[in-house]
Amino acid sequence: MITAQMLRDLEQDPAVKKNYAAAGSWGQHKIVFLPVVVLIFSAFALYFFYDLSKTDNSYSTYTMVCGALVLLSIVAIALIQKSAKQQVINNIASVPVCVAKKIYGNDSNGIYYCIYTTGNKRHDLAFIDAIAHKIFNIDQEPEAASYKREIDRLFSVQFANTNSAAVPLPTGFTEGEQVYQKQFATAPIAAVTTANDGKFAVLAFNGTSVPVLKEAL
Repeated sequence: MITAQMLRDLEQDPAVKKNYAAAGSWGQHKIVFLPVVVLIFSAFALYFFYDLSKTDNSYSTYTMVCGALVLLSIVAIALIQKSAKQQVINNIASVPVCVAKKIYGNDSNGIYYCIYTTGNKRHDLAFIDAIAHKIFNIDQEPEAASYKREIDRLFSVQFANTNSAAVPLPTGFTEGEQVYQKQFATAPIAAVTTANDGKFAVLAFNGTSVPVLKEAL
């Protein structure tokens, strides 16, 4: 069973957190998206010009240029991510371990909207349960009526995008604590969420990189 003490112990274990440094480094340096875009377009162009060069050698030059761009993009991504990973490792002590909870989702593909907080209540299981209860019962929460439209929008049926960035819930709805909504693939941790009333542990590097902590499974 997941407990607050377990979460605190994991948060204070740099060896465990370093295992996720590669996953946590993605998106640390936004410049990495430039070579990613170049790589995607170059790969498509390479395929296109290579196909044309089979019947017309004049396209061979374009094929070689696209091939070179693909290789340069891969090298650039690797170098940027290496630097980002080292930066994450250097600051690993400040990365919070948080309790998360399933809200609404799609059982067929196992992707769920979940909530978690990186604030002072990040280890508070009762708090995350209370916020989930407010979401589930928002129609019966008179004081939350003004937030209903926003909550409905945040948890609308638009699943299958686990790479999406975390989105904050209104702090007036979450008792002043910054709580985030993010999509997670929960199928691999079904046994854990079943045993913990929908809860599991995550490591919140940033709004995009929030891996599930396997050590809390």
